[in-house]
Amino acid sequence: MGYINDENPTAFTYGSAAFNARIIVTKGMYSFVTKEELDAVVAHELGHIIHNDFIIMSMASTLLQILYDVYVIGVESSKNKSSSDGKKGNPLVIVGLVSIIFYWIGMYLVLFLVGHVSIMLINILPRRQEKEAYFLQLF
Repeated sequence: MGYINDENPTAFTYGSAAFNARIIVTKGMYSFVTKEELDAVVAHELGHIIHNDFIIMSMASTLLQILYDVYVIGVESSKNKSSSDGKKGNPLVIVGLVSIIFYWIGMYLVLFLVGHVSIMLINILPRRQEKEAYFLQLF
């Protein structure tokens, strides 16, 4: 388990596989929730490790980071290009702009839709992993 010295009550799981998965809690979790609530949150996050749910989010985050890095490379290449070489346009700038567009779309999908859609799926569809993660937090 890891700890972040931040007053925002947050807990999350990350890693590339179950053998190196980590549960992270913030100082706010110790400040604002009871011990029983904290135990339930940790059990819930443990359920995500058991079912490897965190791997999908890690892959999505990695893809978004790659898109952002391509954007930065495109912007830096346009800054480094000398105006005296006479060439017009730089294809890396266009690739960078397309990358940042996909980056923002991806951020929206990962951060907003995943949270809202998962709540709807828990209520509508029989999503075994999420239900079992919630079940684990009960015990």
